[in-house]
Amino acid sequence: MPTSQASSIAIAPKARFVTRFAAGSDGGAVSSVWRVWSAKNKPDLYLAVREMGEIKATLHCPTSKRPTWGRHYGFDFNARGDVANAIRAAGESRHQATWTGAPIGFGRSIEWRIFVRGPSLRPTPERAPDDIILVAPPKPNETLIFIVSIGLPGDPAGFPQASDAITRLVREGKLCDGTRVWVTYCYTGLVTPPLPANHHPRQFGSKEAILSARKTLRALSPHSIQDGSLGLFEFRAELRDESTLTII
Repeated sequence: MPTSQASSIAIAPKARFVTRFAAGSDGGAVSSVWRVWSAKNKPDLYLAVREMGEIKATLHCPTSKRPTWGRHYGFDFNARGDVANAIRAAGESRHQATWTGAPIGFGRSIEWRIFVRGPSLRPTPERAPDDIILVAPPKPNETLIFIVSIGLPGDPAGFPQASDAITRLVREGKLCDGTRVWVTYCYTGLVTPPLPANHHPRQFGSKEAILSARKTLRALSPHSIQDGSLGLFEFRAELRDESTLTII
């Protein structure tokens, strides 16, 4: 896991690292479209899904002014909807989950794992813009796992490899302080998602927006994985009527 000491590497303005990816083929996405990007002038990394743009995971790497790690998942400061408004009114934090990072040796850690299950794919692909990296969808009895890892500045080795699956690279890059970033993927058997800690989950956004998007709804369930990474399970959501939402 990267050291918790503040980096002494000078931070200079640089172009941001940005990548977008999804499961799909022939220009069509059958999963949500995910985005990983960095801040331009500070060593921060973000993860969000296009269909839920007001919710994101954030990683703050240590700096001389902030010598500790910051990791949180929750809704954006400007998020709208009854849930976001109720949390603000109650004085609750908009950060809904945290994690510690999963150390994998040589100063590296896994931060996020995205689980795309075969049964949860869209029945009809949605057109993906040309800048979206599409990887082969999982079979009905498989799970596609996207993995976002970081490493120390100057790490000369290749991208992290899973010990029990063939791992392929989506994209690699760096934060402004040189911290390495890898987005990789692999396939495994069908993973059973853990039960949500909250058995009465709250929706983000308005009822009107959900009704208008009833054919393309996606659901996202975050879970802290035992190794220290944050797991994000995505699902297909079907609105059978105005009061019945089925998660698949």
